[in-house]
Amino acid sequence: YRDFEEYAIPYAYDSRWPPESIKALVIRGESINRKAQDGDKVAVLSYESAPRHFKDGDWVVAERTRGDLIETTVKLVRGSR
Repeated sequence: YRDFEEYAIPYAYDSRWPPESIKALVIRGESINRKAQDGDKVAVLSYESAPRHFKDGDWVVAERTRGDLIETTVKLVRGSR
């Protein structure tokens, strides 16, 4: 499994979500460079805690595995679910 360095970041607490359901990701690369730059941090809510299914216009975290390589990316949902 992957090794992650954990650290706290300041965020505005929202009582609708348990703190353990919110994580931060560090953006690496340029795949969403119009919304977040390389090195930016984005806060994400776990799918299990979300109040609804994702829909057109939402940003989601997607993960895929190719052999031993695990890629995590942030993508914009296009088309209704």
